[in-house]
Amino acid sequence: DALCSIVLCNDASLRSQPVIYNPDFFVEKLRHENPEVFTELMVSNITRLIDLPGVELAQLMGEVEPKLPGPNATATSFFKSLNFLKRKDKGVVFGAPLTEEGIAQIYQLIEYLHKNLRTEGLFRIPGNSNRLQILKDSLNSGIDIDVDSGEFHPNDVATLLKMFLGELPEPLLTHRHYHAHLKIA
Repeated sequence: DALCSIVLCNDASLRSQPVIYNPDFFVEKLRHENPEVFTELMVSNITRLIDLPGVELAQLMGEVEPKLPGPNATATSFFKSLNFLKRKDKGVVFGAPLTEEGIAQIYQLIEYLHKNLRTEGLFRIPGNSNRLQILKDSLNSGIDIDVDSGEFHPNDVATLLKMFLGELPEPLLTHRHYHAHLKIA
């Protein structure tokens, strides 16, 4: 009573079409052709994986202002209270939002630290303040620095990297994604 059939197509025009086996192709295609749908789909999948409730999902989507941990703390009130700490002499790198140029400048420090990971107390022992100021000024002015020249110690570079991270206007793990980071951790 059951009828099974197999249809084979031997059309030469179909064989000339390239078959795309890379699933990332379709993801990139959707991301470029319809970014709103892509974002909605990604957030939907991420929230399903980390099980975020509605308010936290709205924060992730940017629909609601993020709330910081603590009683009645919001991102804007928190940053308004820290306005007096902001310096007027922001440079290209220090105290400025992350940019490709800033990351390129800092990356040379990261590469140097990677070569010197075995230095005792690398991130514990502070660097020399005079050398730190020279390094910081050079990075802010956009000058490429030869940290391998022997003029600087690995502790100088490690301290400068910590200073850079501390002076970012927004943390690397942003307030907007705070609850998502907690769920993942």
